[in-house]
Amino acid sequence: MSAKNKMNAYDVLGINPAATEEEIKKAYRKLALKYHPDRNQDGVSDGKFKKINEAWSILSDKNKRHDHDRELHYQNGNSGWQSMRGSGDPIFEHFFRNGGFGGFEEFFQNATDRQRHKSRVRVDIPLTLEEVATGCQKDVRVNGRDISFNVPAGVRNHDVLTVQISDFVVLEIYLNILPHVSFTRRGFDVEAIVGVPLDIALYGGEVEVASLRGQISLKIPQGISSHSRLRVRGGGIQNGRNIGNCYYEVKISIPTLNNSQRKKILKILDQSDL
Repeated sequence: MSAKNKMNAYDVLGINPAATEEEIKKAYRKLALKYHPDRNQDGVSDGKFKKINEAWSILSDKNKRHDHDRELHYQNGNSGWQSMRGSGDPIFEHFFRNGGFGGFEEFFQNATDRQRHKSRVRVDIPLTLEEVATGCQKDVRVNGRDISFNVPAGVRNHDVLTVQISDFVVLEIYLNILPHVSFTRRGFDVEAIVGVPLDIALYGGEVEVASLRGQISLKIPQGISSHSRLRVRGGGIQNGRNIGNCYYEVKISIPTLNNSQRKKILKILDQSDL
């Protein structure tokens, strides 16, 4: 991608380039919640959500943010081509000038004044927690070449995968796990807060909740209290042959009551052992 086509991550999140880490996180969470595919079925939000995640993967990493800021600087009037190449190493200059891995290999084959060696090309891949939970296949396009690879379940943030592209080129894939709007990861377990209506908390029942593998029905025991934790076995992240659990913390939703209703409830409580 040329510098002039480089995405401005600050514009995507609607923030100033001088934004703090906390301001970046706040802006990301707000937009991710607004455009999350689970909340929108308009066919447009998916693309916006993808760009929001890509912007977050850049600005949440200090090194990538530094590179991004430098590229934007070059884009606004300096040599963006040199920025995209990095250090100005003649190997990488030849690689980009000759349009693909074929030219890169030819450089080594025809070189008489340097020792043959493998070059490493880096790409950064954002992953959702759903993809981490079960593993997934990803596709990247590197200098005009499409490359597919598998991401195993249970990977951690900033893990690096390597793919041998040719005799001379190794692709290094840096994984960036995106924050989830509902779930928090704890090892191979995940946690979330679930709202439970007061009547279901009193009498028991079921509520529909999100999971890393789609919607499920969560059984609510009769008389449950706020902050109780309910475990769903196998609702977490796969780890080899094992799968972590999902823990839902109950938050009871209290309905709006009028004075008459409140008095009736207080009378019942006064007559009980509570």
